[in-house]
Order: sequence, then C-alpha cells, then structure tokens
Amino acid sequence: ALASIEKTFGALPKPARTLAQTYTVEPVQDGERRVELRRNGEVYVVGIAYHSLAGSSPDFPAIDAAVDILTREPSGRLYKKLVETKLAATLYGWTQQSHDPSLTQLYAQVRDGKNVDKVEQIMEAETEGLGTGKIDEKELERWRTATLKEIELGMANSQRVAIYLSEFAAIGDWRTFFAYRDGVAKVTVADVQRVA
Repeated sequence: ALASIEKTFGALPKPARTLAQTYTVEPVQDGERRVELRRNGEVYVVGIAYHSLAGSSPDFPAIDAAVDILTREPSGRLYKKLVETKLAATLYGWTQQSHDPSLTQLYAQVRDGKNVDKVEQIMEAETEGLGTGKIDEKELERWRTATLKEIELGMANSQRVAIYLSEFAAIGDWRTFFAYRDGVAKVTVADVQRVA
C-alpha cells in the first residue's frame, strides 16, 4: 500500500501557494452579553459561554480538563450540584478545538422553570471559582486517563486516524494532534487553574 501511495502521490510537487490568513478579529468584549429566549414548552436550558483559546494553543488541554472537571458524570462539580440535586436533568459542555480562539460552553437542561436563575448562579459560581478553588489531582487524572484511552483507541481505527488528522490539519497543522496528545499527558492542576 505504501509503495502504491508513493508511486501515485510521491511525484506531486509541494504547492508553492500559501493560504490566505484570517483577516477578521473579534472585537474586544467589554462586558457580559446576555440572551434570553422564551418559547412555549416544558424544557428550560441555561447556557453560559466564555472566550477560550485556539485549538493549537499549548494550554488547550487544560481547557478540556476544566470542562471535564465541571461536567463529568458522576464526579463533575456541576453534575453533583445540578443533576444529583435534581435541579437539572442533564449537563454538558465543550470547547471546540478550532484554528481561531473559540468559546467554552456549558449547558444544563432544567427540570423546573422556577430553578432557572438558581441553576445559572450555580453554574457561574462553580465555573468562575475553578481558577481560584482547589482542584483535586484525582479530578484531573480521571480526565487524562479517559482522554488518552480515547486517543489510543482512535489510533487503532483507520477511519478515526483520518478524521483526527484532517481535523487537526484544519486547525493549522496535522502534527498539532500529537502535540495535543502530549499536552494531555503533561497538563497539571496548576495549568488548569491558571487557564480557568
């Protein structure tokens, strides 16, 4: 297979062109932005978002770890305070790993509309307290173990490898995937607190 690939694609010259750089920059946000959508129905959702880092940042694994420390079922801080207490039915969060800085987003599906404000206050307090509060090494290690296992299993699947490499190429360089994996192995509690 490698000989066939080399014969077919090895003769292609490296492109001389360079891709145009992004020319738009998000303006500085000088305060909180709030959106409230009211509709008929029985499902309430509280979402909060924070400006985050580009996917190629060496600190990106710390952002992923912070989201996991907040949302992991059943040990996540927000999971315990919202889902276990029945204030929320579900909880989820993510940061999209992209070329440009993005958003870290957290959402909770609220069971009772009377609890929307309380859920929002808990989400903000826990999220914003992550940088100053104590993070247990076990919280970080749970995320690290699960993430490294997911990467290892993905590398045993050719379709996943192709997806990993193409997604990281879109960030700017396919090798960023391996930098991310190495960053996951090295991230510390101090890194998570600093980034949070």
